[in-house]
Amino acid sequence: MTDDALHGVVVRERDSIPNAQGEIRHILRADDAELFRGFGEAYASVTAPDVIKGWHQHDTQWNVLSCVSGNVLLALHDPRATSPTRGKTQEIAFIDGQKHRTVLIPPGVLYSWKNCGVSPAVLINCASHPHGTTVSRKIPLDSVEVPYRWQ
Repeated sequence: MTDDALHGVVVRERDSIPNAQGEIRHILRADDAELFRGFGEAYASVTAPDVIKGWHQHDTQWNVLSCVSGNVLLALHDPRATSPTRGKTQEIAFIDGQKHRTVLIPPGVLYSWKNCGVSPAVLINCASHPHGTTVSRKIPLDSVEVPYRWQ
């Protein structure tokens, strides 16, 4: 595992903007050339405590993930044949109230996450393509294709 970002992965630290009613957490803007890769759909994925989701991989779709509630550990693995970070793995923590981040995941990168908290976690995905219009696959968590093992 490495702390270095995988080729094409962008991690953007975000500030929360508190107000009298709560706060605002920005995720993605269409005028952000580094993160915005088109709009297909946006959805929330709710993950129960201690549950692991993934591995997911998309052929052409870019995913922009942000955790808006909960404590999540995101793992990324790069199997892309032409990538300078091929075979490397990256972990990114989303910690409620401390680490508000937006993560751009390029096509081909495998990703999975675990809810490390005691309450449901909510991840928002702003995908570049609508579900069903790109080739995607799910890989078992214990696949030998991915050297990362969840604890």
